[in-house]
Amino acid sequence: RRPSVARRIANNDILVVDTGNNRVVSIDRGGYVRWEVSRLQDDYKGLLRPGDPLSLNEPTDCSYWVEFQPNLNIQGGPYSYSGPGYVIHYLIADSGNFRVVEVIDVIKAGGEQVMVRQLNYVSSTLATQGKRYRYRAVQRVVMRNTDLPKVPDYWRENPYDPTAPPLDLRYLTVATVSNARMVDRNIPLSATEGLGEAVETGGGSVAILKETGDPLAVVTNLRIPVVTGSGTEPWIQPIVNPTWLSTFRELENGAVVTKILLADANGVYQARLSFVDHSESSPPYVEPIFDVEWLLTGQDYFAMTGKRLEASCVVRLTASAENPAFPLLRQYLIANRFSGEDFPAV
Repeated sequence: RRPSVARRIANNDILVVDTGNNRVVSIDRGGYVRWEVSRLQDDYKGLLRPGDPLSLNEPTDCSYWVEFQPNLNIQGGPYSYSGPGYVIHYLIADSGNFRVVEVIDVIKAGGEQVMVRQLNYVSSTLATQGKRYRYRAVQRVVMRNTDLPKVPDYWRENPYDPTAPPLDLRYLTVATVSNARMVDRNIPLSATEGLGEAVETGGGSVAILKETGDPLAVVTNLRIPVVTGSGTEPWIQPIVNPTWLSTFRELENGAVVTKILLADANGVYQARLSFVDHSESSPPYVEPIFDVEWLLTGQDYFAMTGKRLEASCVVRLTASAENPAFPLLRQYLIANRFSGEDFPAV
């Protein structure tokens, strides 16, 4: 009932975020349920506080990946296993509970289950100003420090021990927030005046969360190149009610770069994470921002189709699906959830 997302995963199964039934399910091609989570198990790490809900509430997205680890070390609660095995990850935007959770299955290399549907990660649910964030879309992004040459120093800190050497490999959770224009605690409040607000407001933003679930940074603006009579100038546009976010990696100038597909109330964008150095400001700060490389605005879509654009899913087609006669031409598949007439009286 009211499914939000469907993704093909291993063995050609389909992972469905069944929002209306408060669950995430994996179904096979015959329609049979092979895996389901509606209630969390938390006897491995004990991450939930007293009173935190165990049941999912209107989940809206789920990312899935599998990793093989030759030297698993599972020690916690009633679980104890050391040896080779597979860890299956389900990263869920538990929107109605204002959090992001990660559920894992652990399977020995021989196929025997060690544990299933265990809670492995939960984001902070309450903002410093008392607002609860409604996460809409979620992705796990793996980044090396070399991927982000202009990254601020606090991005490199070990999230578990700030005094320890910095981590080279970061496993960051990137999630859209639809009910608040969040404030980045590392940026002066005065820096948001004009483009946003000095306090959290409605609007939208993209939160980047640490491995511990705590906020690392907030992206609230898009930087769009605009052609003018004197060349190209950047136009800063706020993110408004984001509805979709996904990532892909692309080879660019000999380096692998993480790109982002984002949809919000104003259009669809392909962008990359960049940093703007405001060293001339007092105090100085570094602002994370999405540099837009391609976009389709709602106005463009209306001019082509006569319909309003409310993108609920964006996929960039792989090279094999694109026109070989135009190797530089990129094609996108966009699901538009709007139906009906925009102006029936006209």
